Amino acid sequence: MFLLRVVHIFSGIIWVGFGFFQLGVVGPAVRSFGSEGTKFRLALSQKGRYDQLIAAAALLTTLSGLTLYYLTSGNLNPAVVFAPARLGLNVGALVGVAAFLHGFFSIGRKSARLQALVGQMQATGGPPQPAQLAEARALGTQIERGGRVSAILMVTAVIGMASVG
Repeated sequence: MFLLRVVHIFSGIIWVGFGFFQLGVVGPAVRSFGSEGTKFRLALSQKGRYDQLIAAAALLTTLSGLTLYYLTSGNLNPAVVFAPARLGLNVGALVGVAAFLHGFFSIGRKSARLQALVGQMQATGGPPQPAQLAEARALGTQIERGGRVSAILMVTAVIGMASVG
């Protein structure tokens, strides 16, 4: 149990920290530098493994959290699961899983599409097509918007879990 808690807490710190770093630092810097910022973001993702680290932290947080939830709920005993004292934990767990799923299915897929698109643009050797640039901008906007949704979900999950006494 101790090891699961340590993994859950530290991977959660990394996941939430990376999410807020993306929203508060990387995103604004990328926007302010235009196409050069996009190159930086791609290098951060590809060479720095930024996206992979966030995904790994999110997966570790979610799996360790679900395991802890199962072990502390009397094997999902309804009398334990629905006890009033567990309301914050239940909300935190549900919202945490929602944050993971949102990040994986929404942000992760759009990030992968953006990386593939940029790879296509670089492979041609010439200037990108206007349609490619428009799609890249749209994907960037969607990813940023999704990051805000994820941040709200993660903060809600942390508050829910912190309410457990």
